[in-house]
Amino acid sequence: MNRILFAGLMLLVVLSPLPLGSNRAWSWSLCALVIAALAAAWAVANAGPRGQVTRFPQSVLLCLFALACGWVLVQIAPWVPAAWKHPLWAMVADVLDANLPGTISFATDDGLTALMRLLSYALVFVLAYQLCRERNRAQAAFAWMTLAGLAYAVFGLYVYWSGYQPEWFFGSKVLAHDVRSTFINRNHFVTWQGLALLCAIAWFYQHMARPVVKPYFVPQDRDARVEEFILKAWKPLLAVLLMVTALVLTHSRGGFTSTLVGSVVLLVLLDRRGSAR
Repeated sequence: MNRILFAGLMLLVVLSPLPLGSNRAWSWSLCALVIAALAAAWAVANAGPRGQVTRFPQSVLLCLFALACGWVLVQIAPWVPAAWKHPLWAMVADVLDANLPGTISFATDDGLTALMRLLSYALVFVLAYQLCRERNRAQAAFAWMTLAGLAYAVFGLYVYWSGYQPEWFFGSKVLAHDVRSTFINRNHFVTWQGLALLCAIAWFYQHMARPVVKPYFVPQDRDARVEEFILKAWKPLLAVLLMVTALVLTHSRGGFTSTLVGSVVLLVLLDRRGSAR
């Protein structure tokens, strides 16, 4: 059951950028429904004594997340002090000559939608944390994210270099000439692509560091080792190069800087993994 749920989780994650980055009400609502169903199925499947449930390492993370969700509820609650409420509520009440309760937020429906999306992201994290504690699933998750990031990068680069504007996809929108793949906003795409690139670095590191078991061992000279490395690494390096190219051509300085910092931190941690596994 956990293998089926893992496959469903990865399909949701890699397909969610396809409908314009799930930046429409129908798409983010569908994603929220699917992840809620997967989370409910996981809870039922692992409810017994033989369930594979891993305890979260830090309860402070749950407390901070609960505070963020609680603050959203406070902003749409009518029982807050009158001084906290948005002044437009009073203006609308005067115009309509009606008694409106008023809230901190002037768009309570948007607040509930934001809370739904935030909880959906949390469920994705919880399922990934629980299901990917198993080594093979973690490696498979890196592979899924790498291939998906490569596919979206190649599509974005094709649209960018060919000048082809897929009206069947974006409609009649006039978009700036930046790599954005299937996303409307280039900053959203650079966030996705940066995270996919981090997954690619981790997956390729595991792939390159995996020892090759041979029935015999023949010492190799330097040229032979370099040749073996090139034959083994040219495909992963080509994929990383394409993903980095798409990242740069988004022309998003903040997204590129964040990805660069994240990559440096990841490489430092990978370098230290021998002493602290």
